[in-house]
Amino acid sequence: EAGWPVDIAQGHTLIMTKFKAVLGEQIRRKRALFAASTHLVASALTCRAALEPVAPPAYNDLDGPYGLRRADDGWAQLP
Repeated sequence: EAGWPVDIAQGHTLIMTKFKAVLGEQIRRKRALFAASTHLVASALTCRAALEPVAPPAYNDLDGPYGLRRADDGWAQLP
């Protein structure tokens, strides 16, 4: 209904709700055990990307009066 082929949408939903940790671990280990699942997720993301607009440029105020460096020490560590 949202522009996804049904088989890809169902497979993506199943994998990402029940098996994403297992799939991620196999990818990190560079094992081909879940190659078909990996290809299905890649196909779903490719399909979905064609339906979404490009993200706008991001802007972060680091040093202004409401800058991130004032609110979070982690940002203050940046050069």
